[in-house]
Amino acid sequence: MLKKTIIIVLILGLSLTTGSFFLYWHSDQNQLGRLGYTQEDIQIICSHGQNFVKQVLQLDFEPQLHDILRQTDFQSQNLTFYLQELKRLQLPVESIVTFVNHPNYRSEEDYSIDQAAIMLHQYYLPANHERYFTLLEQLSTTEKLSSDEIVALVNSNRDREFYSNIVSTNLDDNILMLVNKYYYLEADYEPELVLLDQSYGAPEVYLESETFTHFDMLFQAALASGIQLYITSGYRGYAPQEEVFLDYLSRMSEEEALTYAAKPGFSEHQTGFALDVFVPGETTETFQNTFAASWLAEHAHEFGFILRYPPGKENLTGYSYEAWHFRYVGCEAANYIYENNLTLEEYWAVFVQK
Repeated sequence: MLKKTIIIVLILGLSLTTGSFFLYWHSDQNQLGRLGYTQEDIQIICSHGQNFVKQVLQLDFEPQLHDILRQTDFQSQNLTFYLQELKRLQLPVESIVTFVNHPNYRSEEDYSIDQAAIMLHQYYLPANHERYFTLLEQLSTTEKLSSDEIVALVNSNRDREFYSNIVSTNLDDNILMLVNKYYYLEADYEPELVLLDQSYGAPEVYLESETFTHFDMLFQAALASGIQLYITSGYRGYAPQEEVFLDYLSRMSEEEALTYAAKPGFSEHQTGFALDVFVPGETTETFQNTFAASWLAEHAHEFGFILRYPPGKENLTGYSYEAWHFRYVGCEAANYIYENNLTLEEYWAVFVQK
């Protein structure tokens, strides 16, 4: 009787051991381990639920899954697409996760590396999505531009002809209102103006009141650095701007004139936020080589002003480099524009445009 009992116990023990081994062998953890995943990987995989575990088990070992799982914005439902784009685009894991999570990402699209770079750009705007891709396609047969260049061009409307698709600027943008070859002011627009004392420069110069307050601080700081600024132009209404533009047209072709002067209504001098500043004895041809020009380019943002038409940005602003033309935008915007080497067009599109 005792022998029979021992045999039964041994059989039951063997059955339990075999059953336990069978369960362990076929457990999710063991199967994931046999695929090659670490215990830490397995713990993270299992934390996303049974369906996700089954999805991983249906795949071959994916060495990059280790890094994918540790991305802060990882979404388990996008695993297939992360792996798909990793193989196709060969981008870093963090870029792939951000790309696939992008609200405009479509899994059925066969994205190029250039398209992905545009969508990952810090200044990408969803409203301009098709325009970015259209410009990229148009340029692919003629010239190669970076994602930085394409995003900047489209955000500045430079995928369109100057003076096309024109709209009235939004006056509610106040000091950040955009006036250029696409955004205009009505002929009767006039801001609250301050007449400058002639000690600031030429007679009969007006500036918008807040702009004058900050220009005075800039003026005094320049004086402290040994620079006597001389303002030659501030607010310029519609009619005077028309005279300026016609004068250029009398001396050169319209195409050339438009690189120096705006059509009436399209000049930011009419906002009262813009000004032309020199030092006595200098001209538009010589000013850019002066200490004053260098000082202004380096310090104007501290007082809320930006160099409006900087060198190397002519294709975005539509104007030749003007070392003397500054625009008041407020200190927050001016500092960001200066630190990130942007134009007002680029900044406005991302941070102001509604």
